[in-house]
Amino acid sequence: MPALREQSDGSSASKAFVNSFSASLHHESRGSGVTITNVMPGYVRTEFTRTAGIDGALDGVPSWMVLTPEQVAHQALNGAAAGRAVVVPGRAYRASAGVLSMLPSRVGRRIFSRLAPGQ
Repeated sequence: MPALREQSDGSSASKAFVNSFSASLHHESRGSGVTITNVMPGYVRTEFTRTAGIDGALDGVPSWMVLTPEQVAHQALNGAAAGRAVVVPGRAYRASAGVLSMLPSRVGRRIFSRLAPGQ
């Protein structure tokens, strides 16, 4: 098994912070009429990669892992309207998130790095 490549740009730490912070805000705002929903979409095919000059950034990602902006927006808005703390768009992502949440984080990262090499 190849060595696990860790991200060195701080994005993992940033995502962990956003997850923790939004969960706290969601809890603290209960009953106030304000809802906080953290949307965790995974890979989304948008024009960003073309505009940023990085066409092909999703080439190594299996097609079942790539969502459309419409899918993400629809599920995010429905989740927010329902007052959910977390929305994971896409059935495959939800199932994967459920399984990965039961595994040690190192094992989950290793599995994810094999599903989407180079990402």
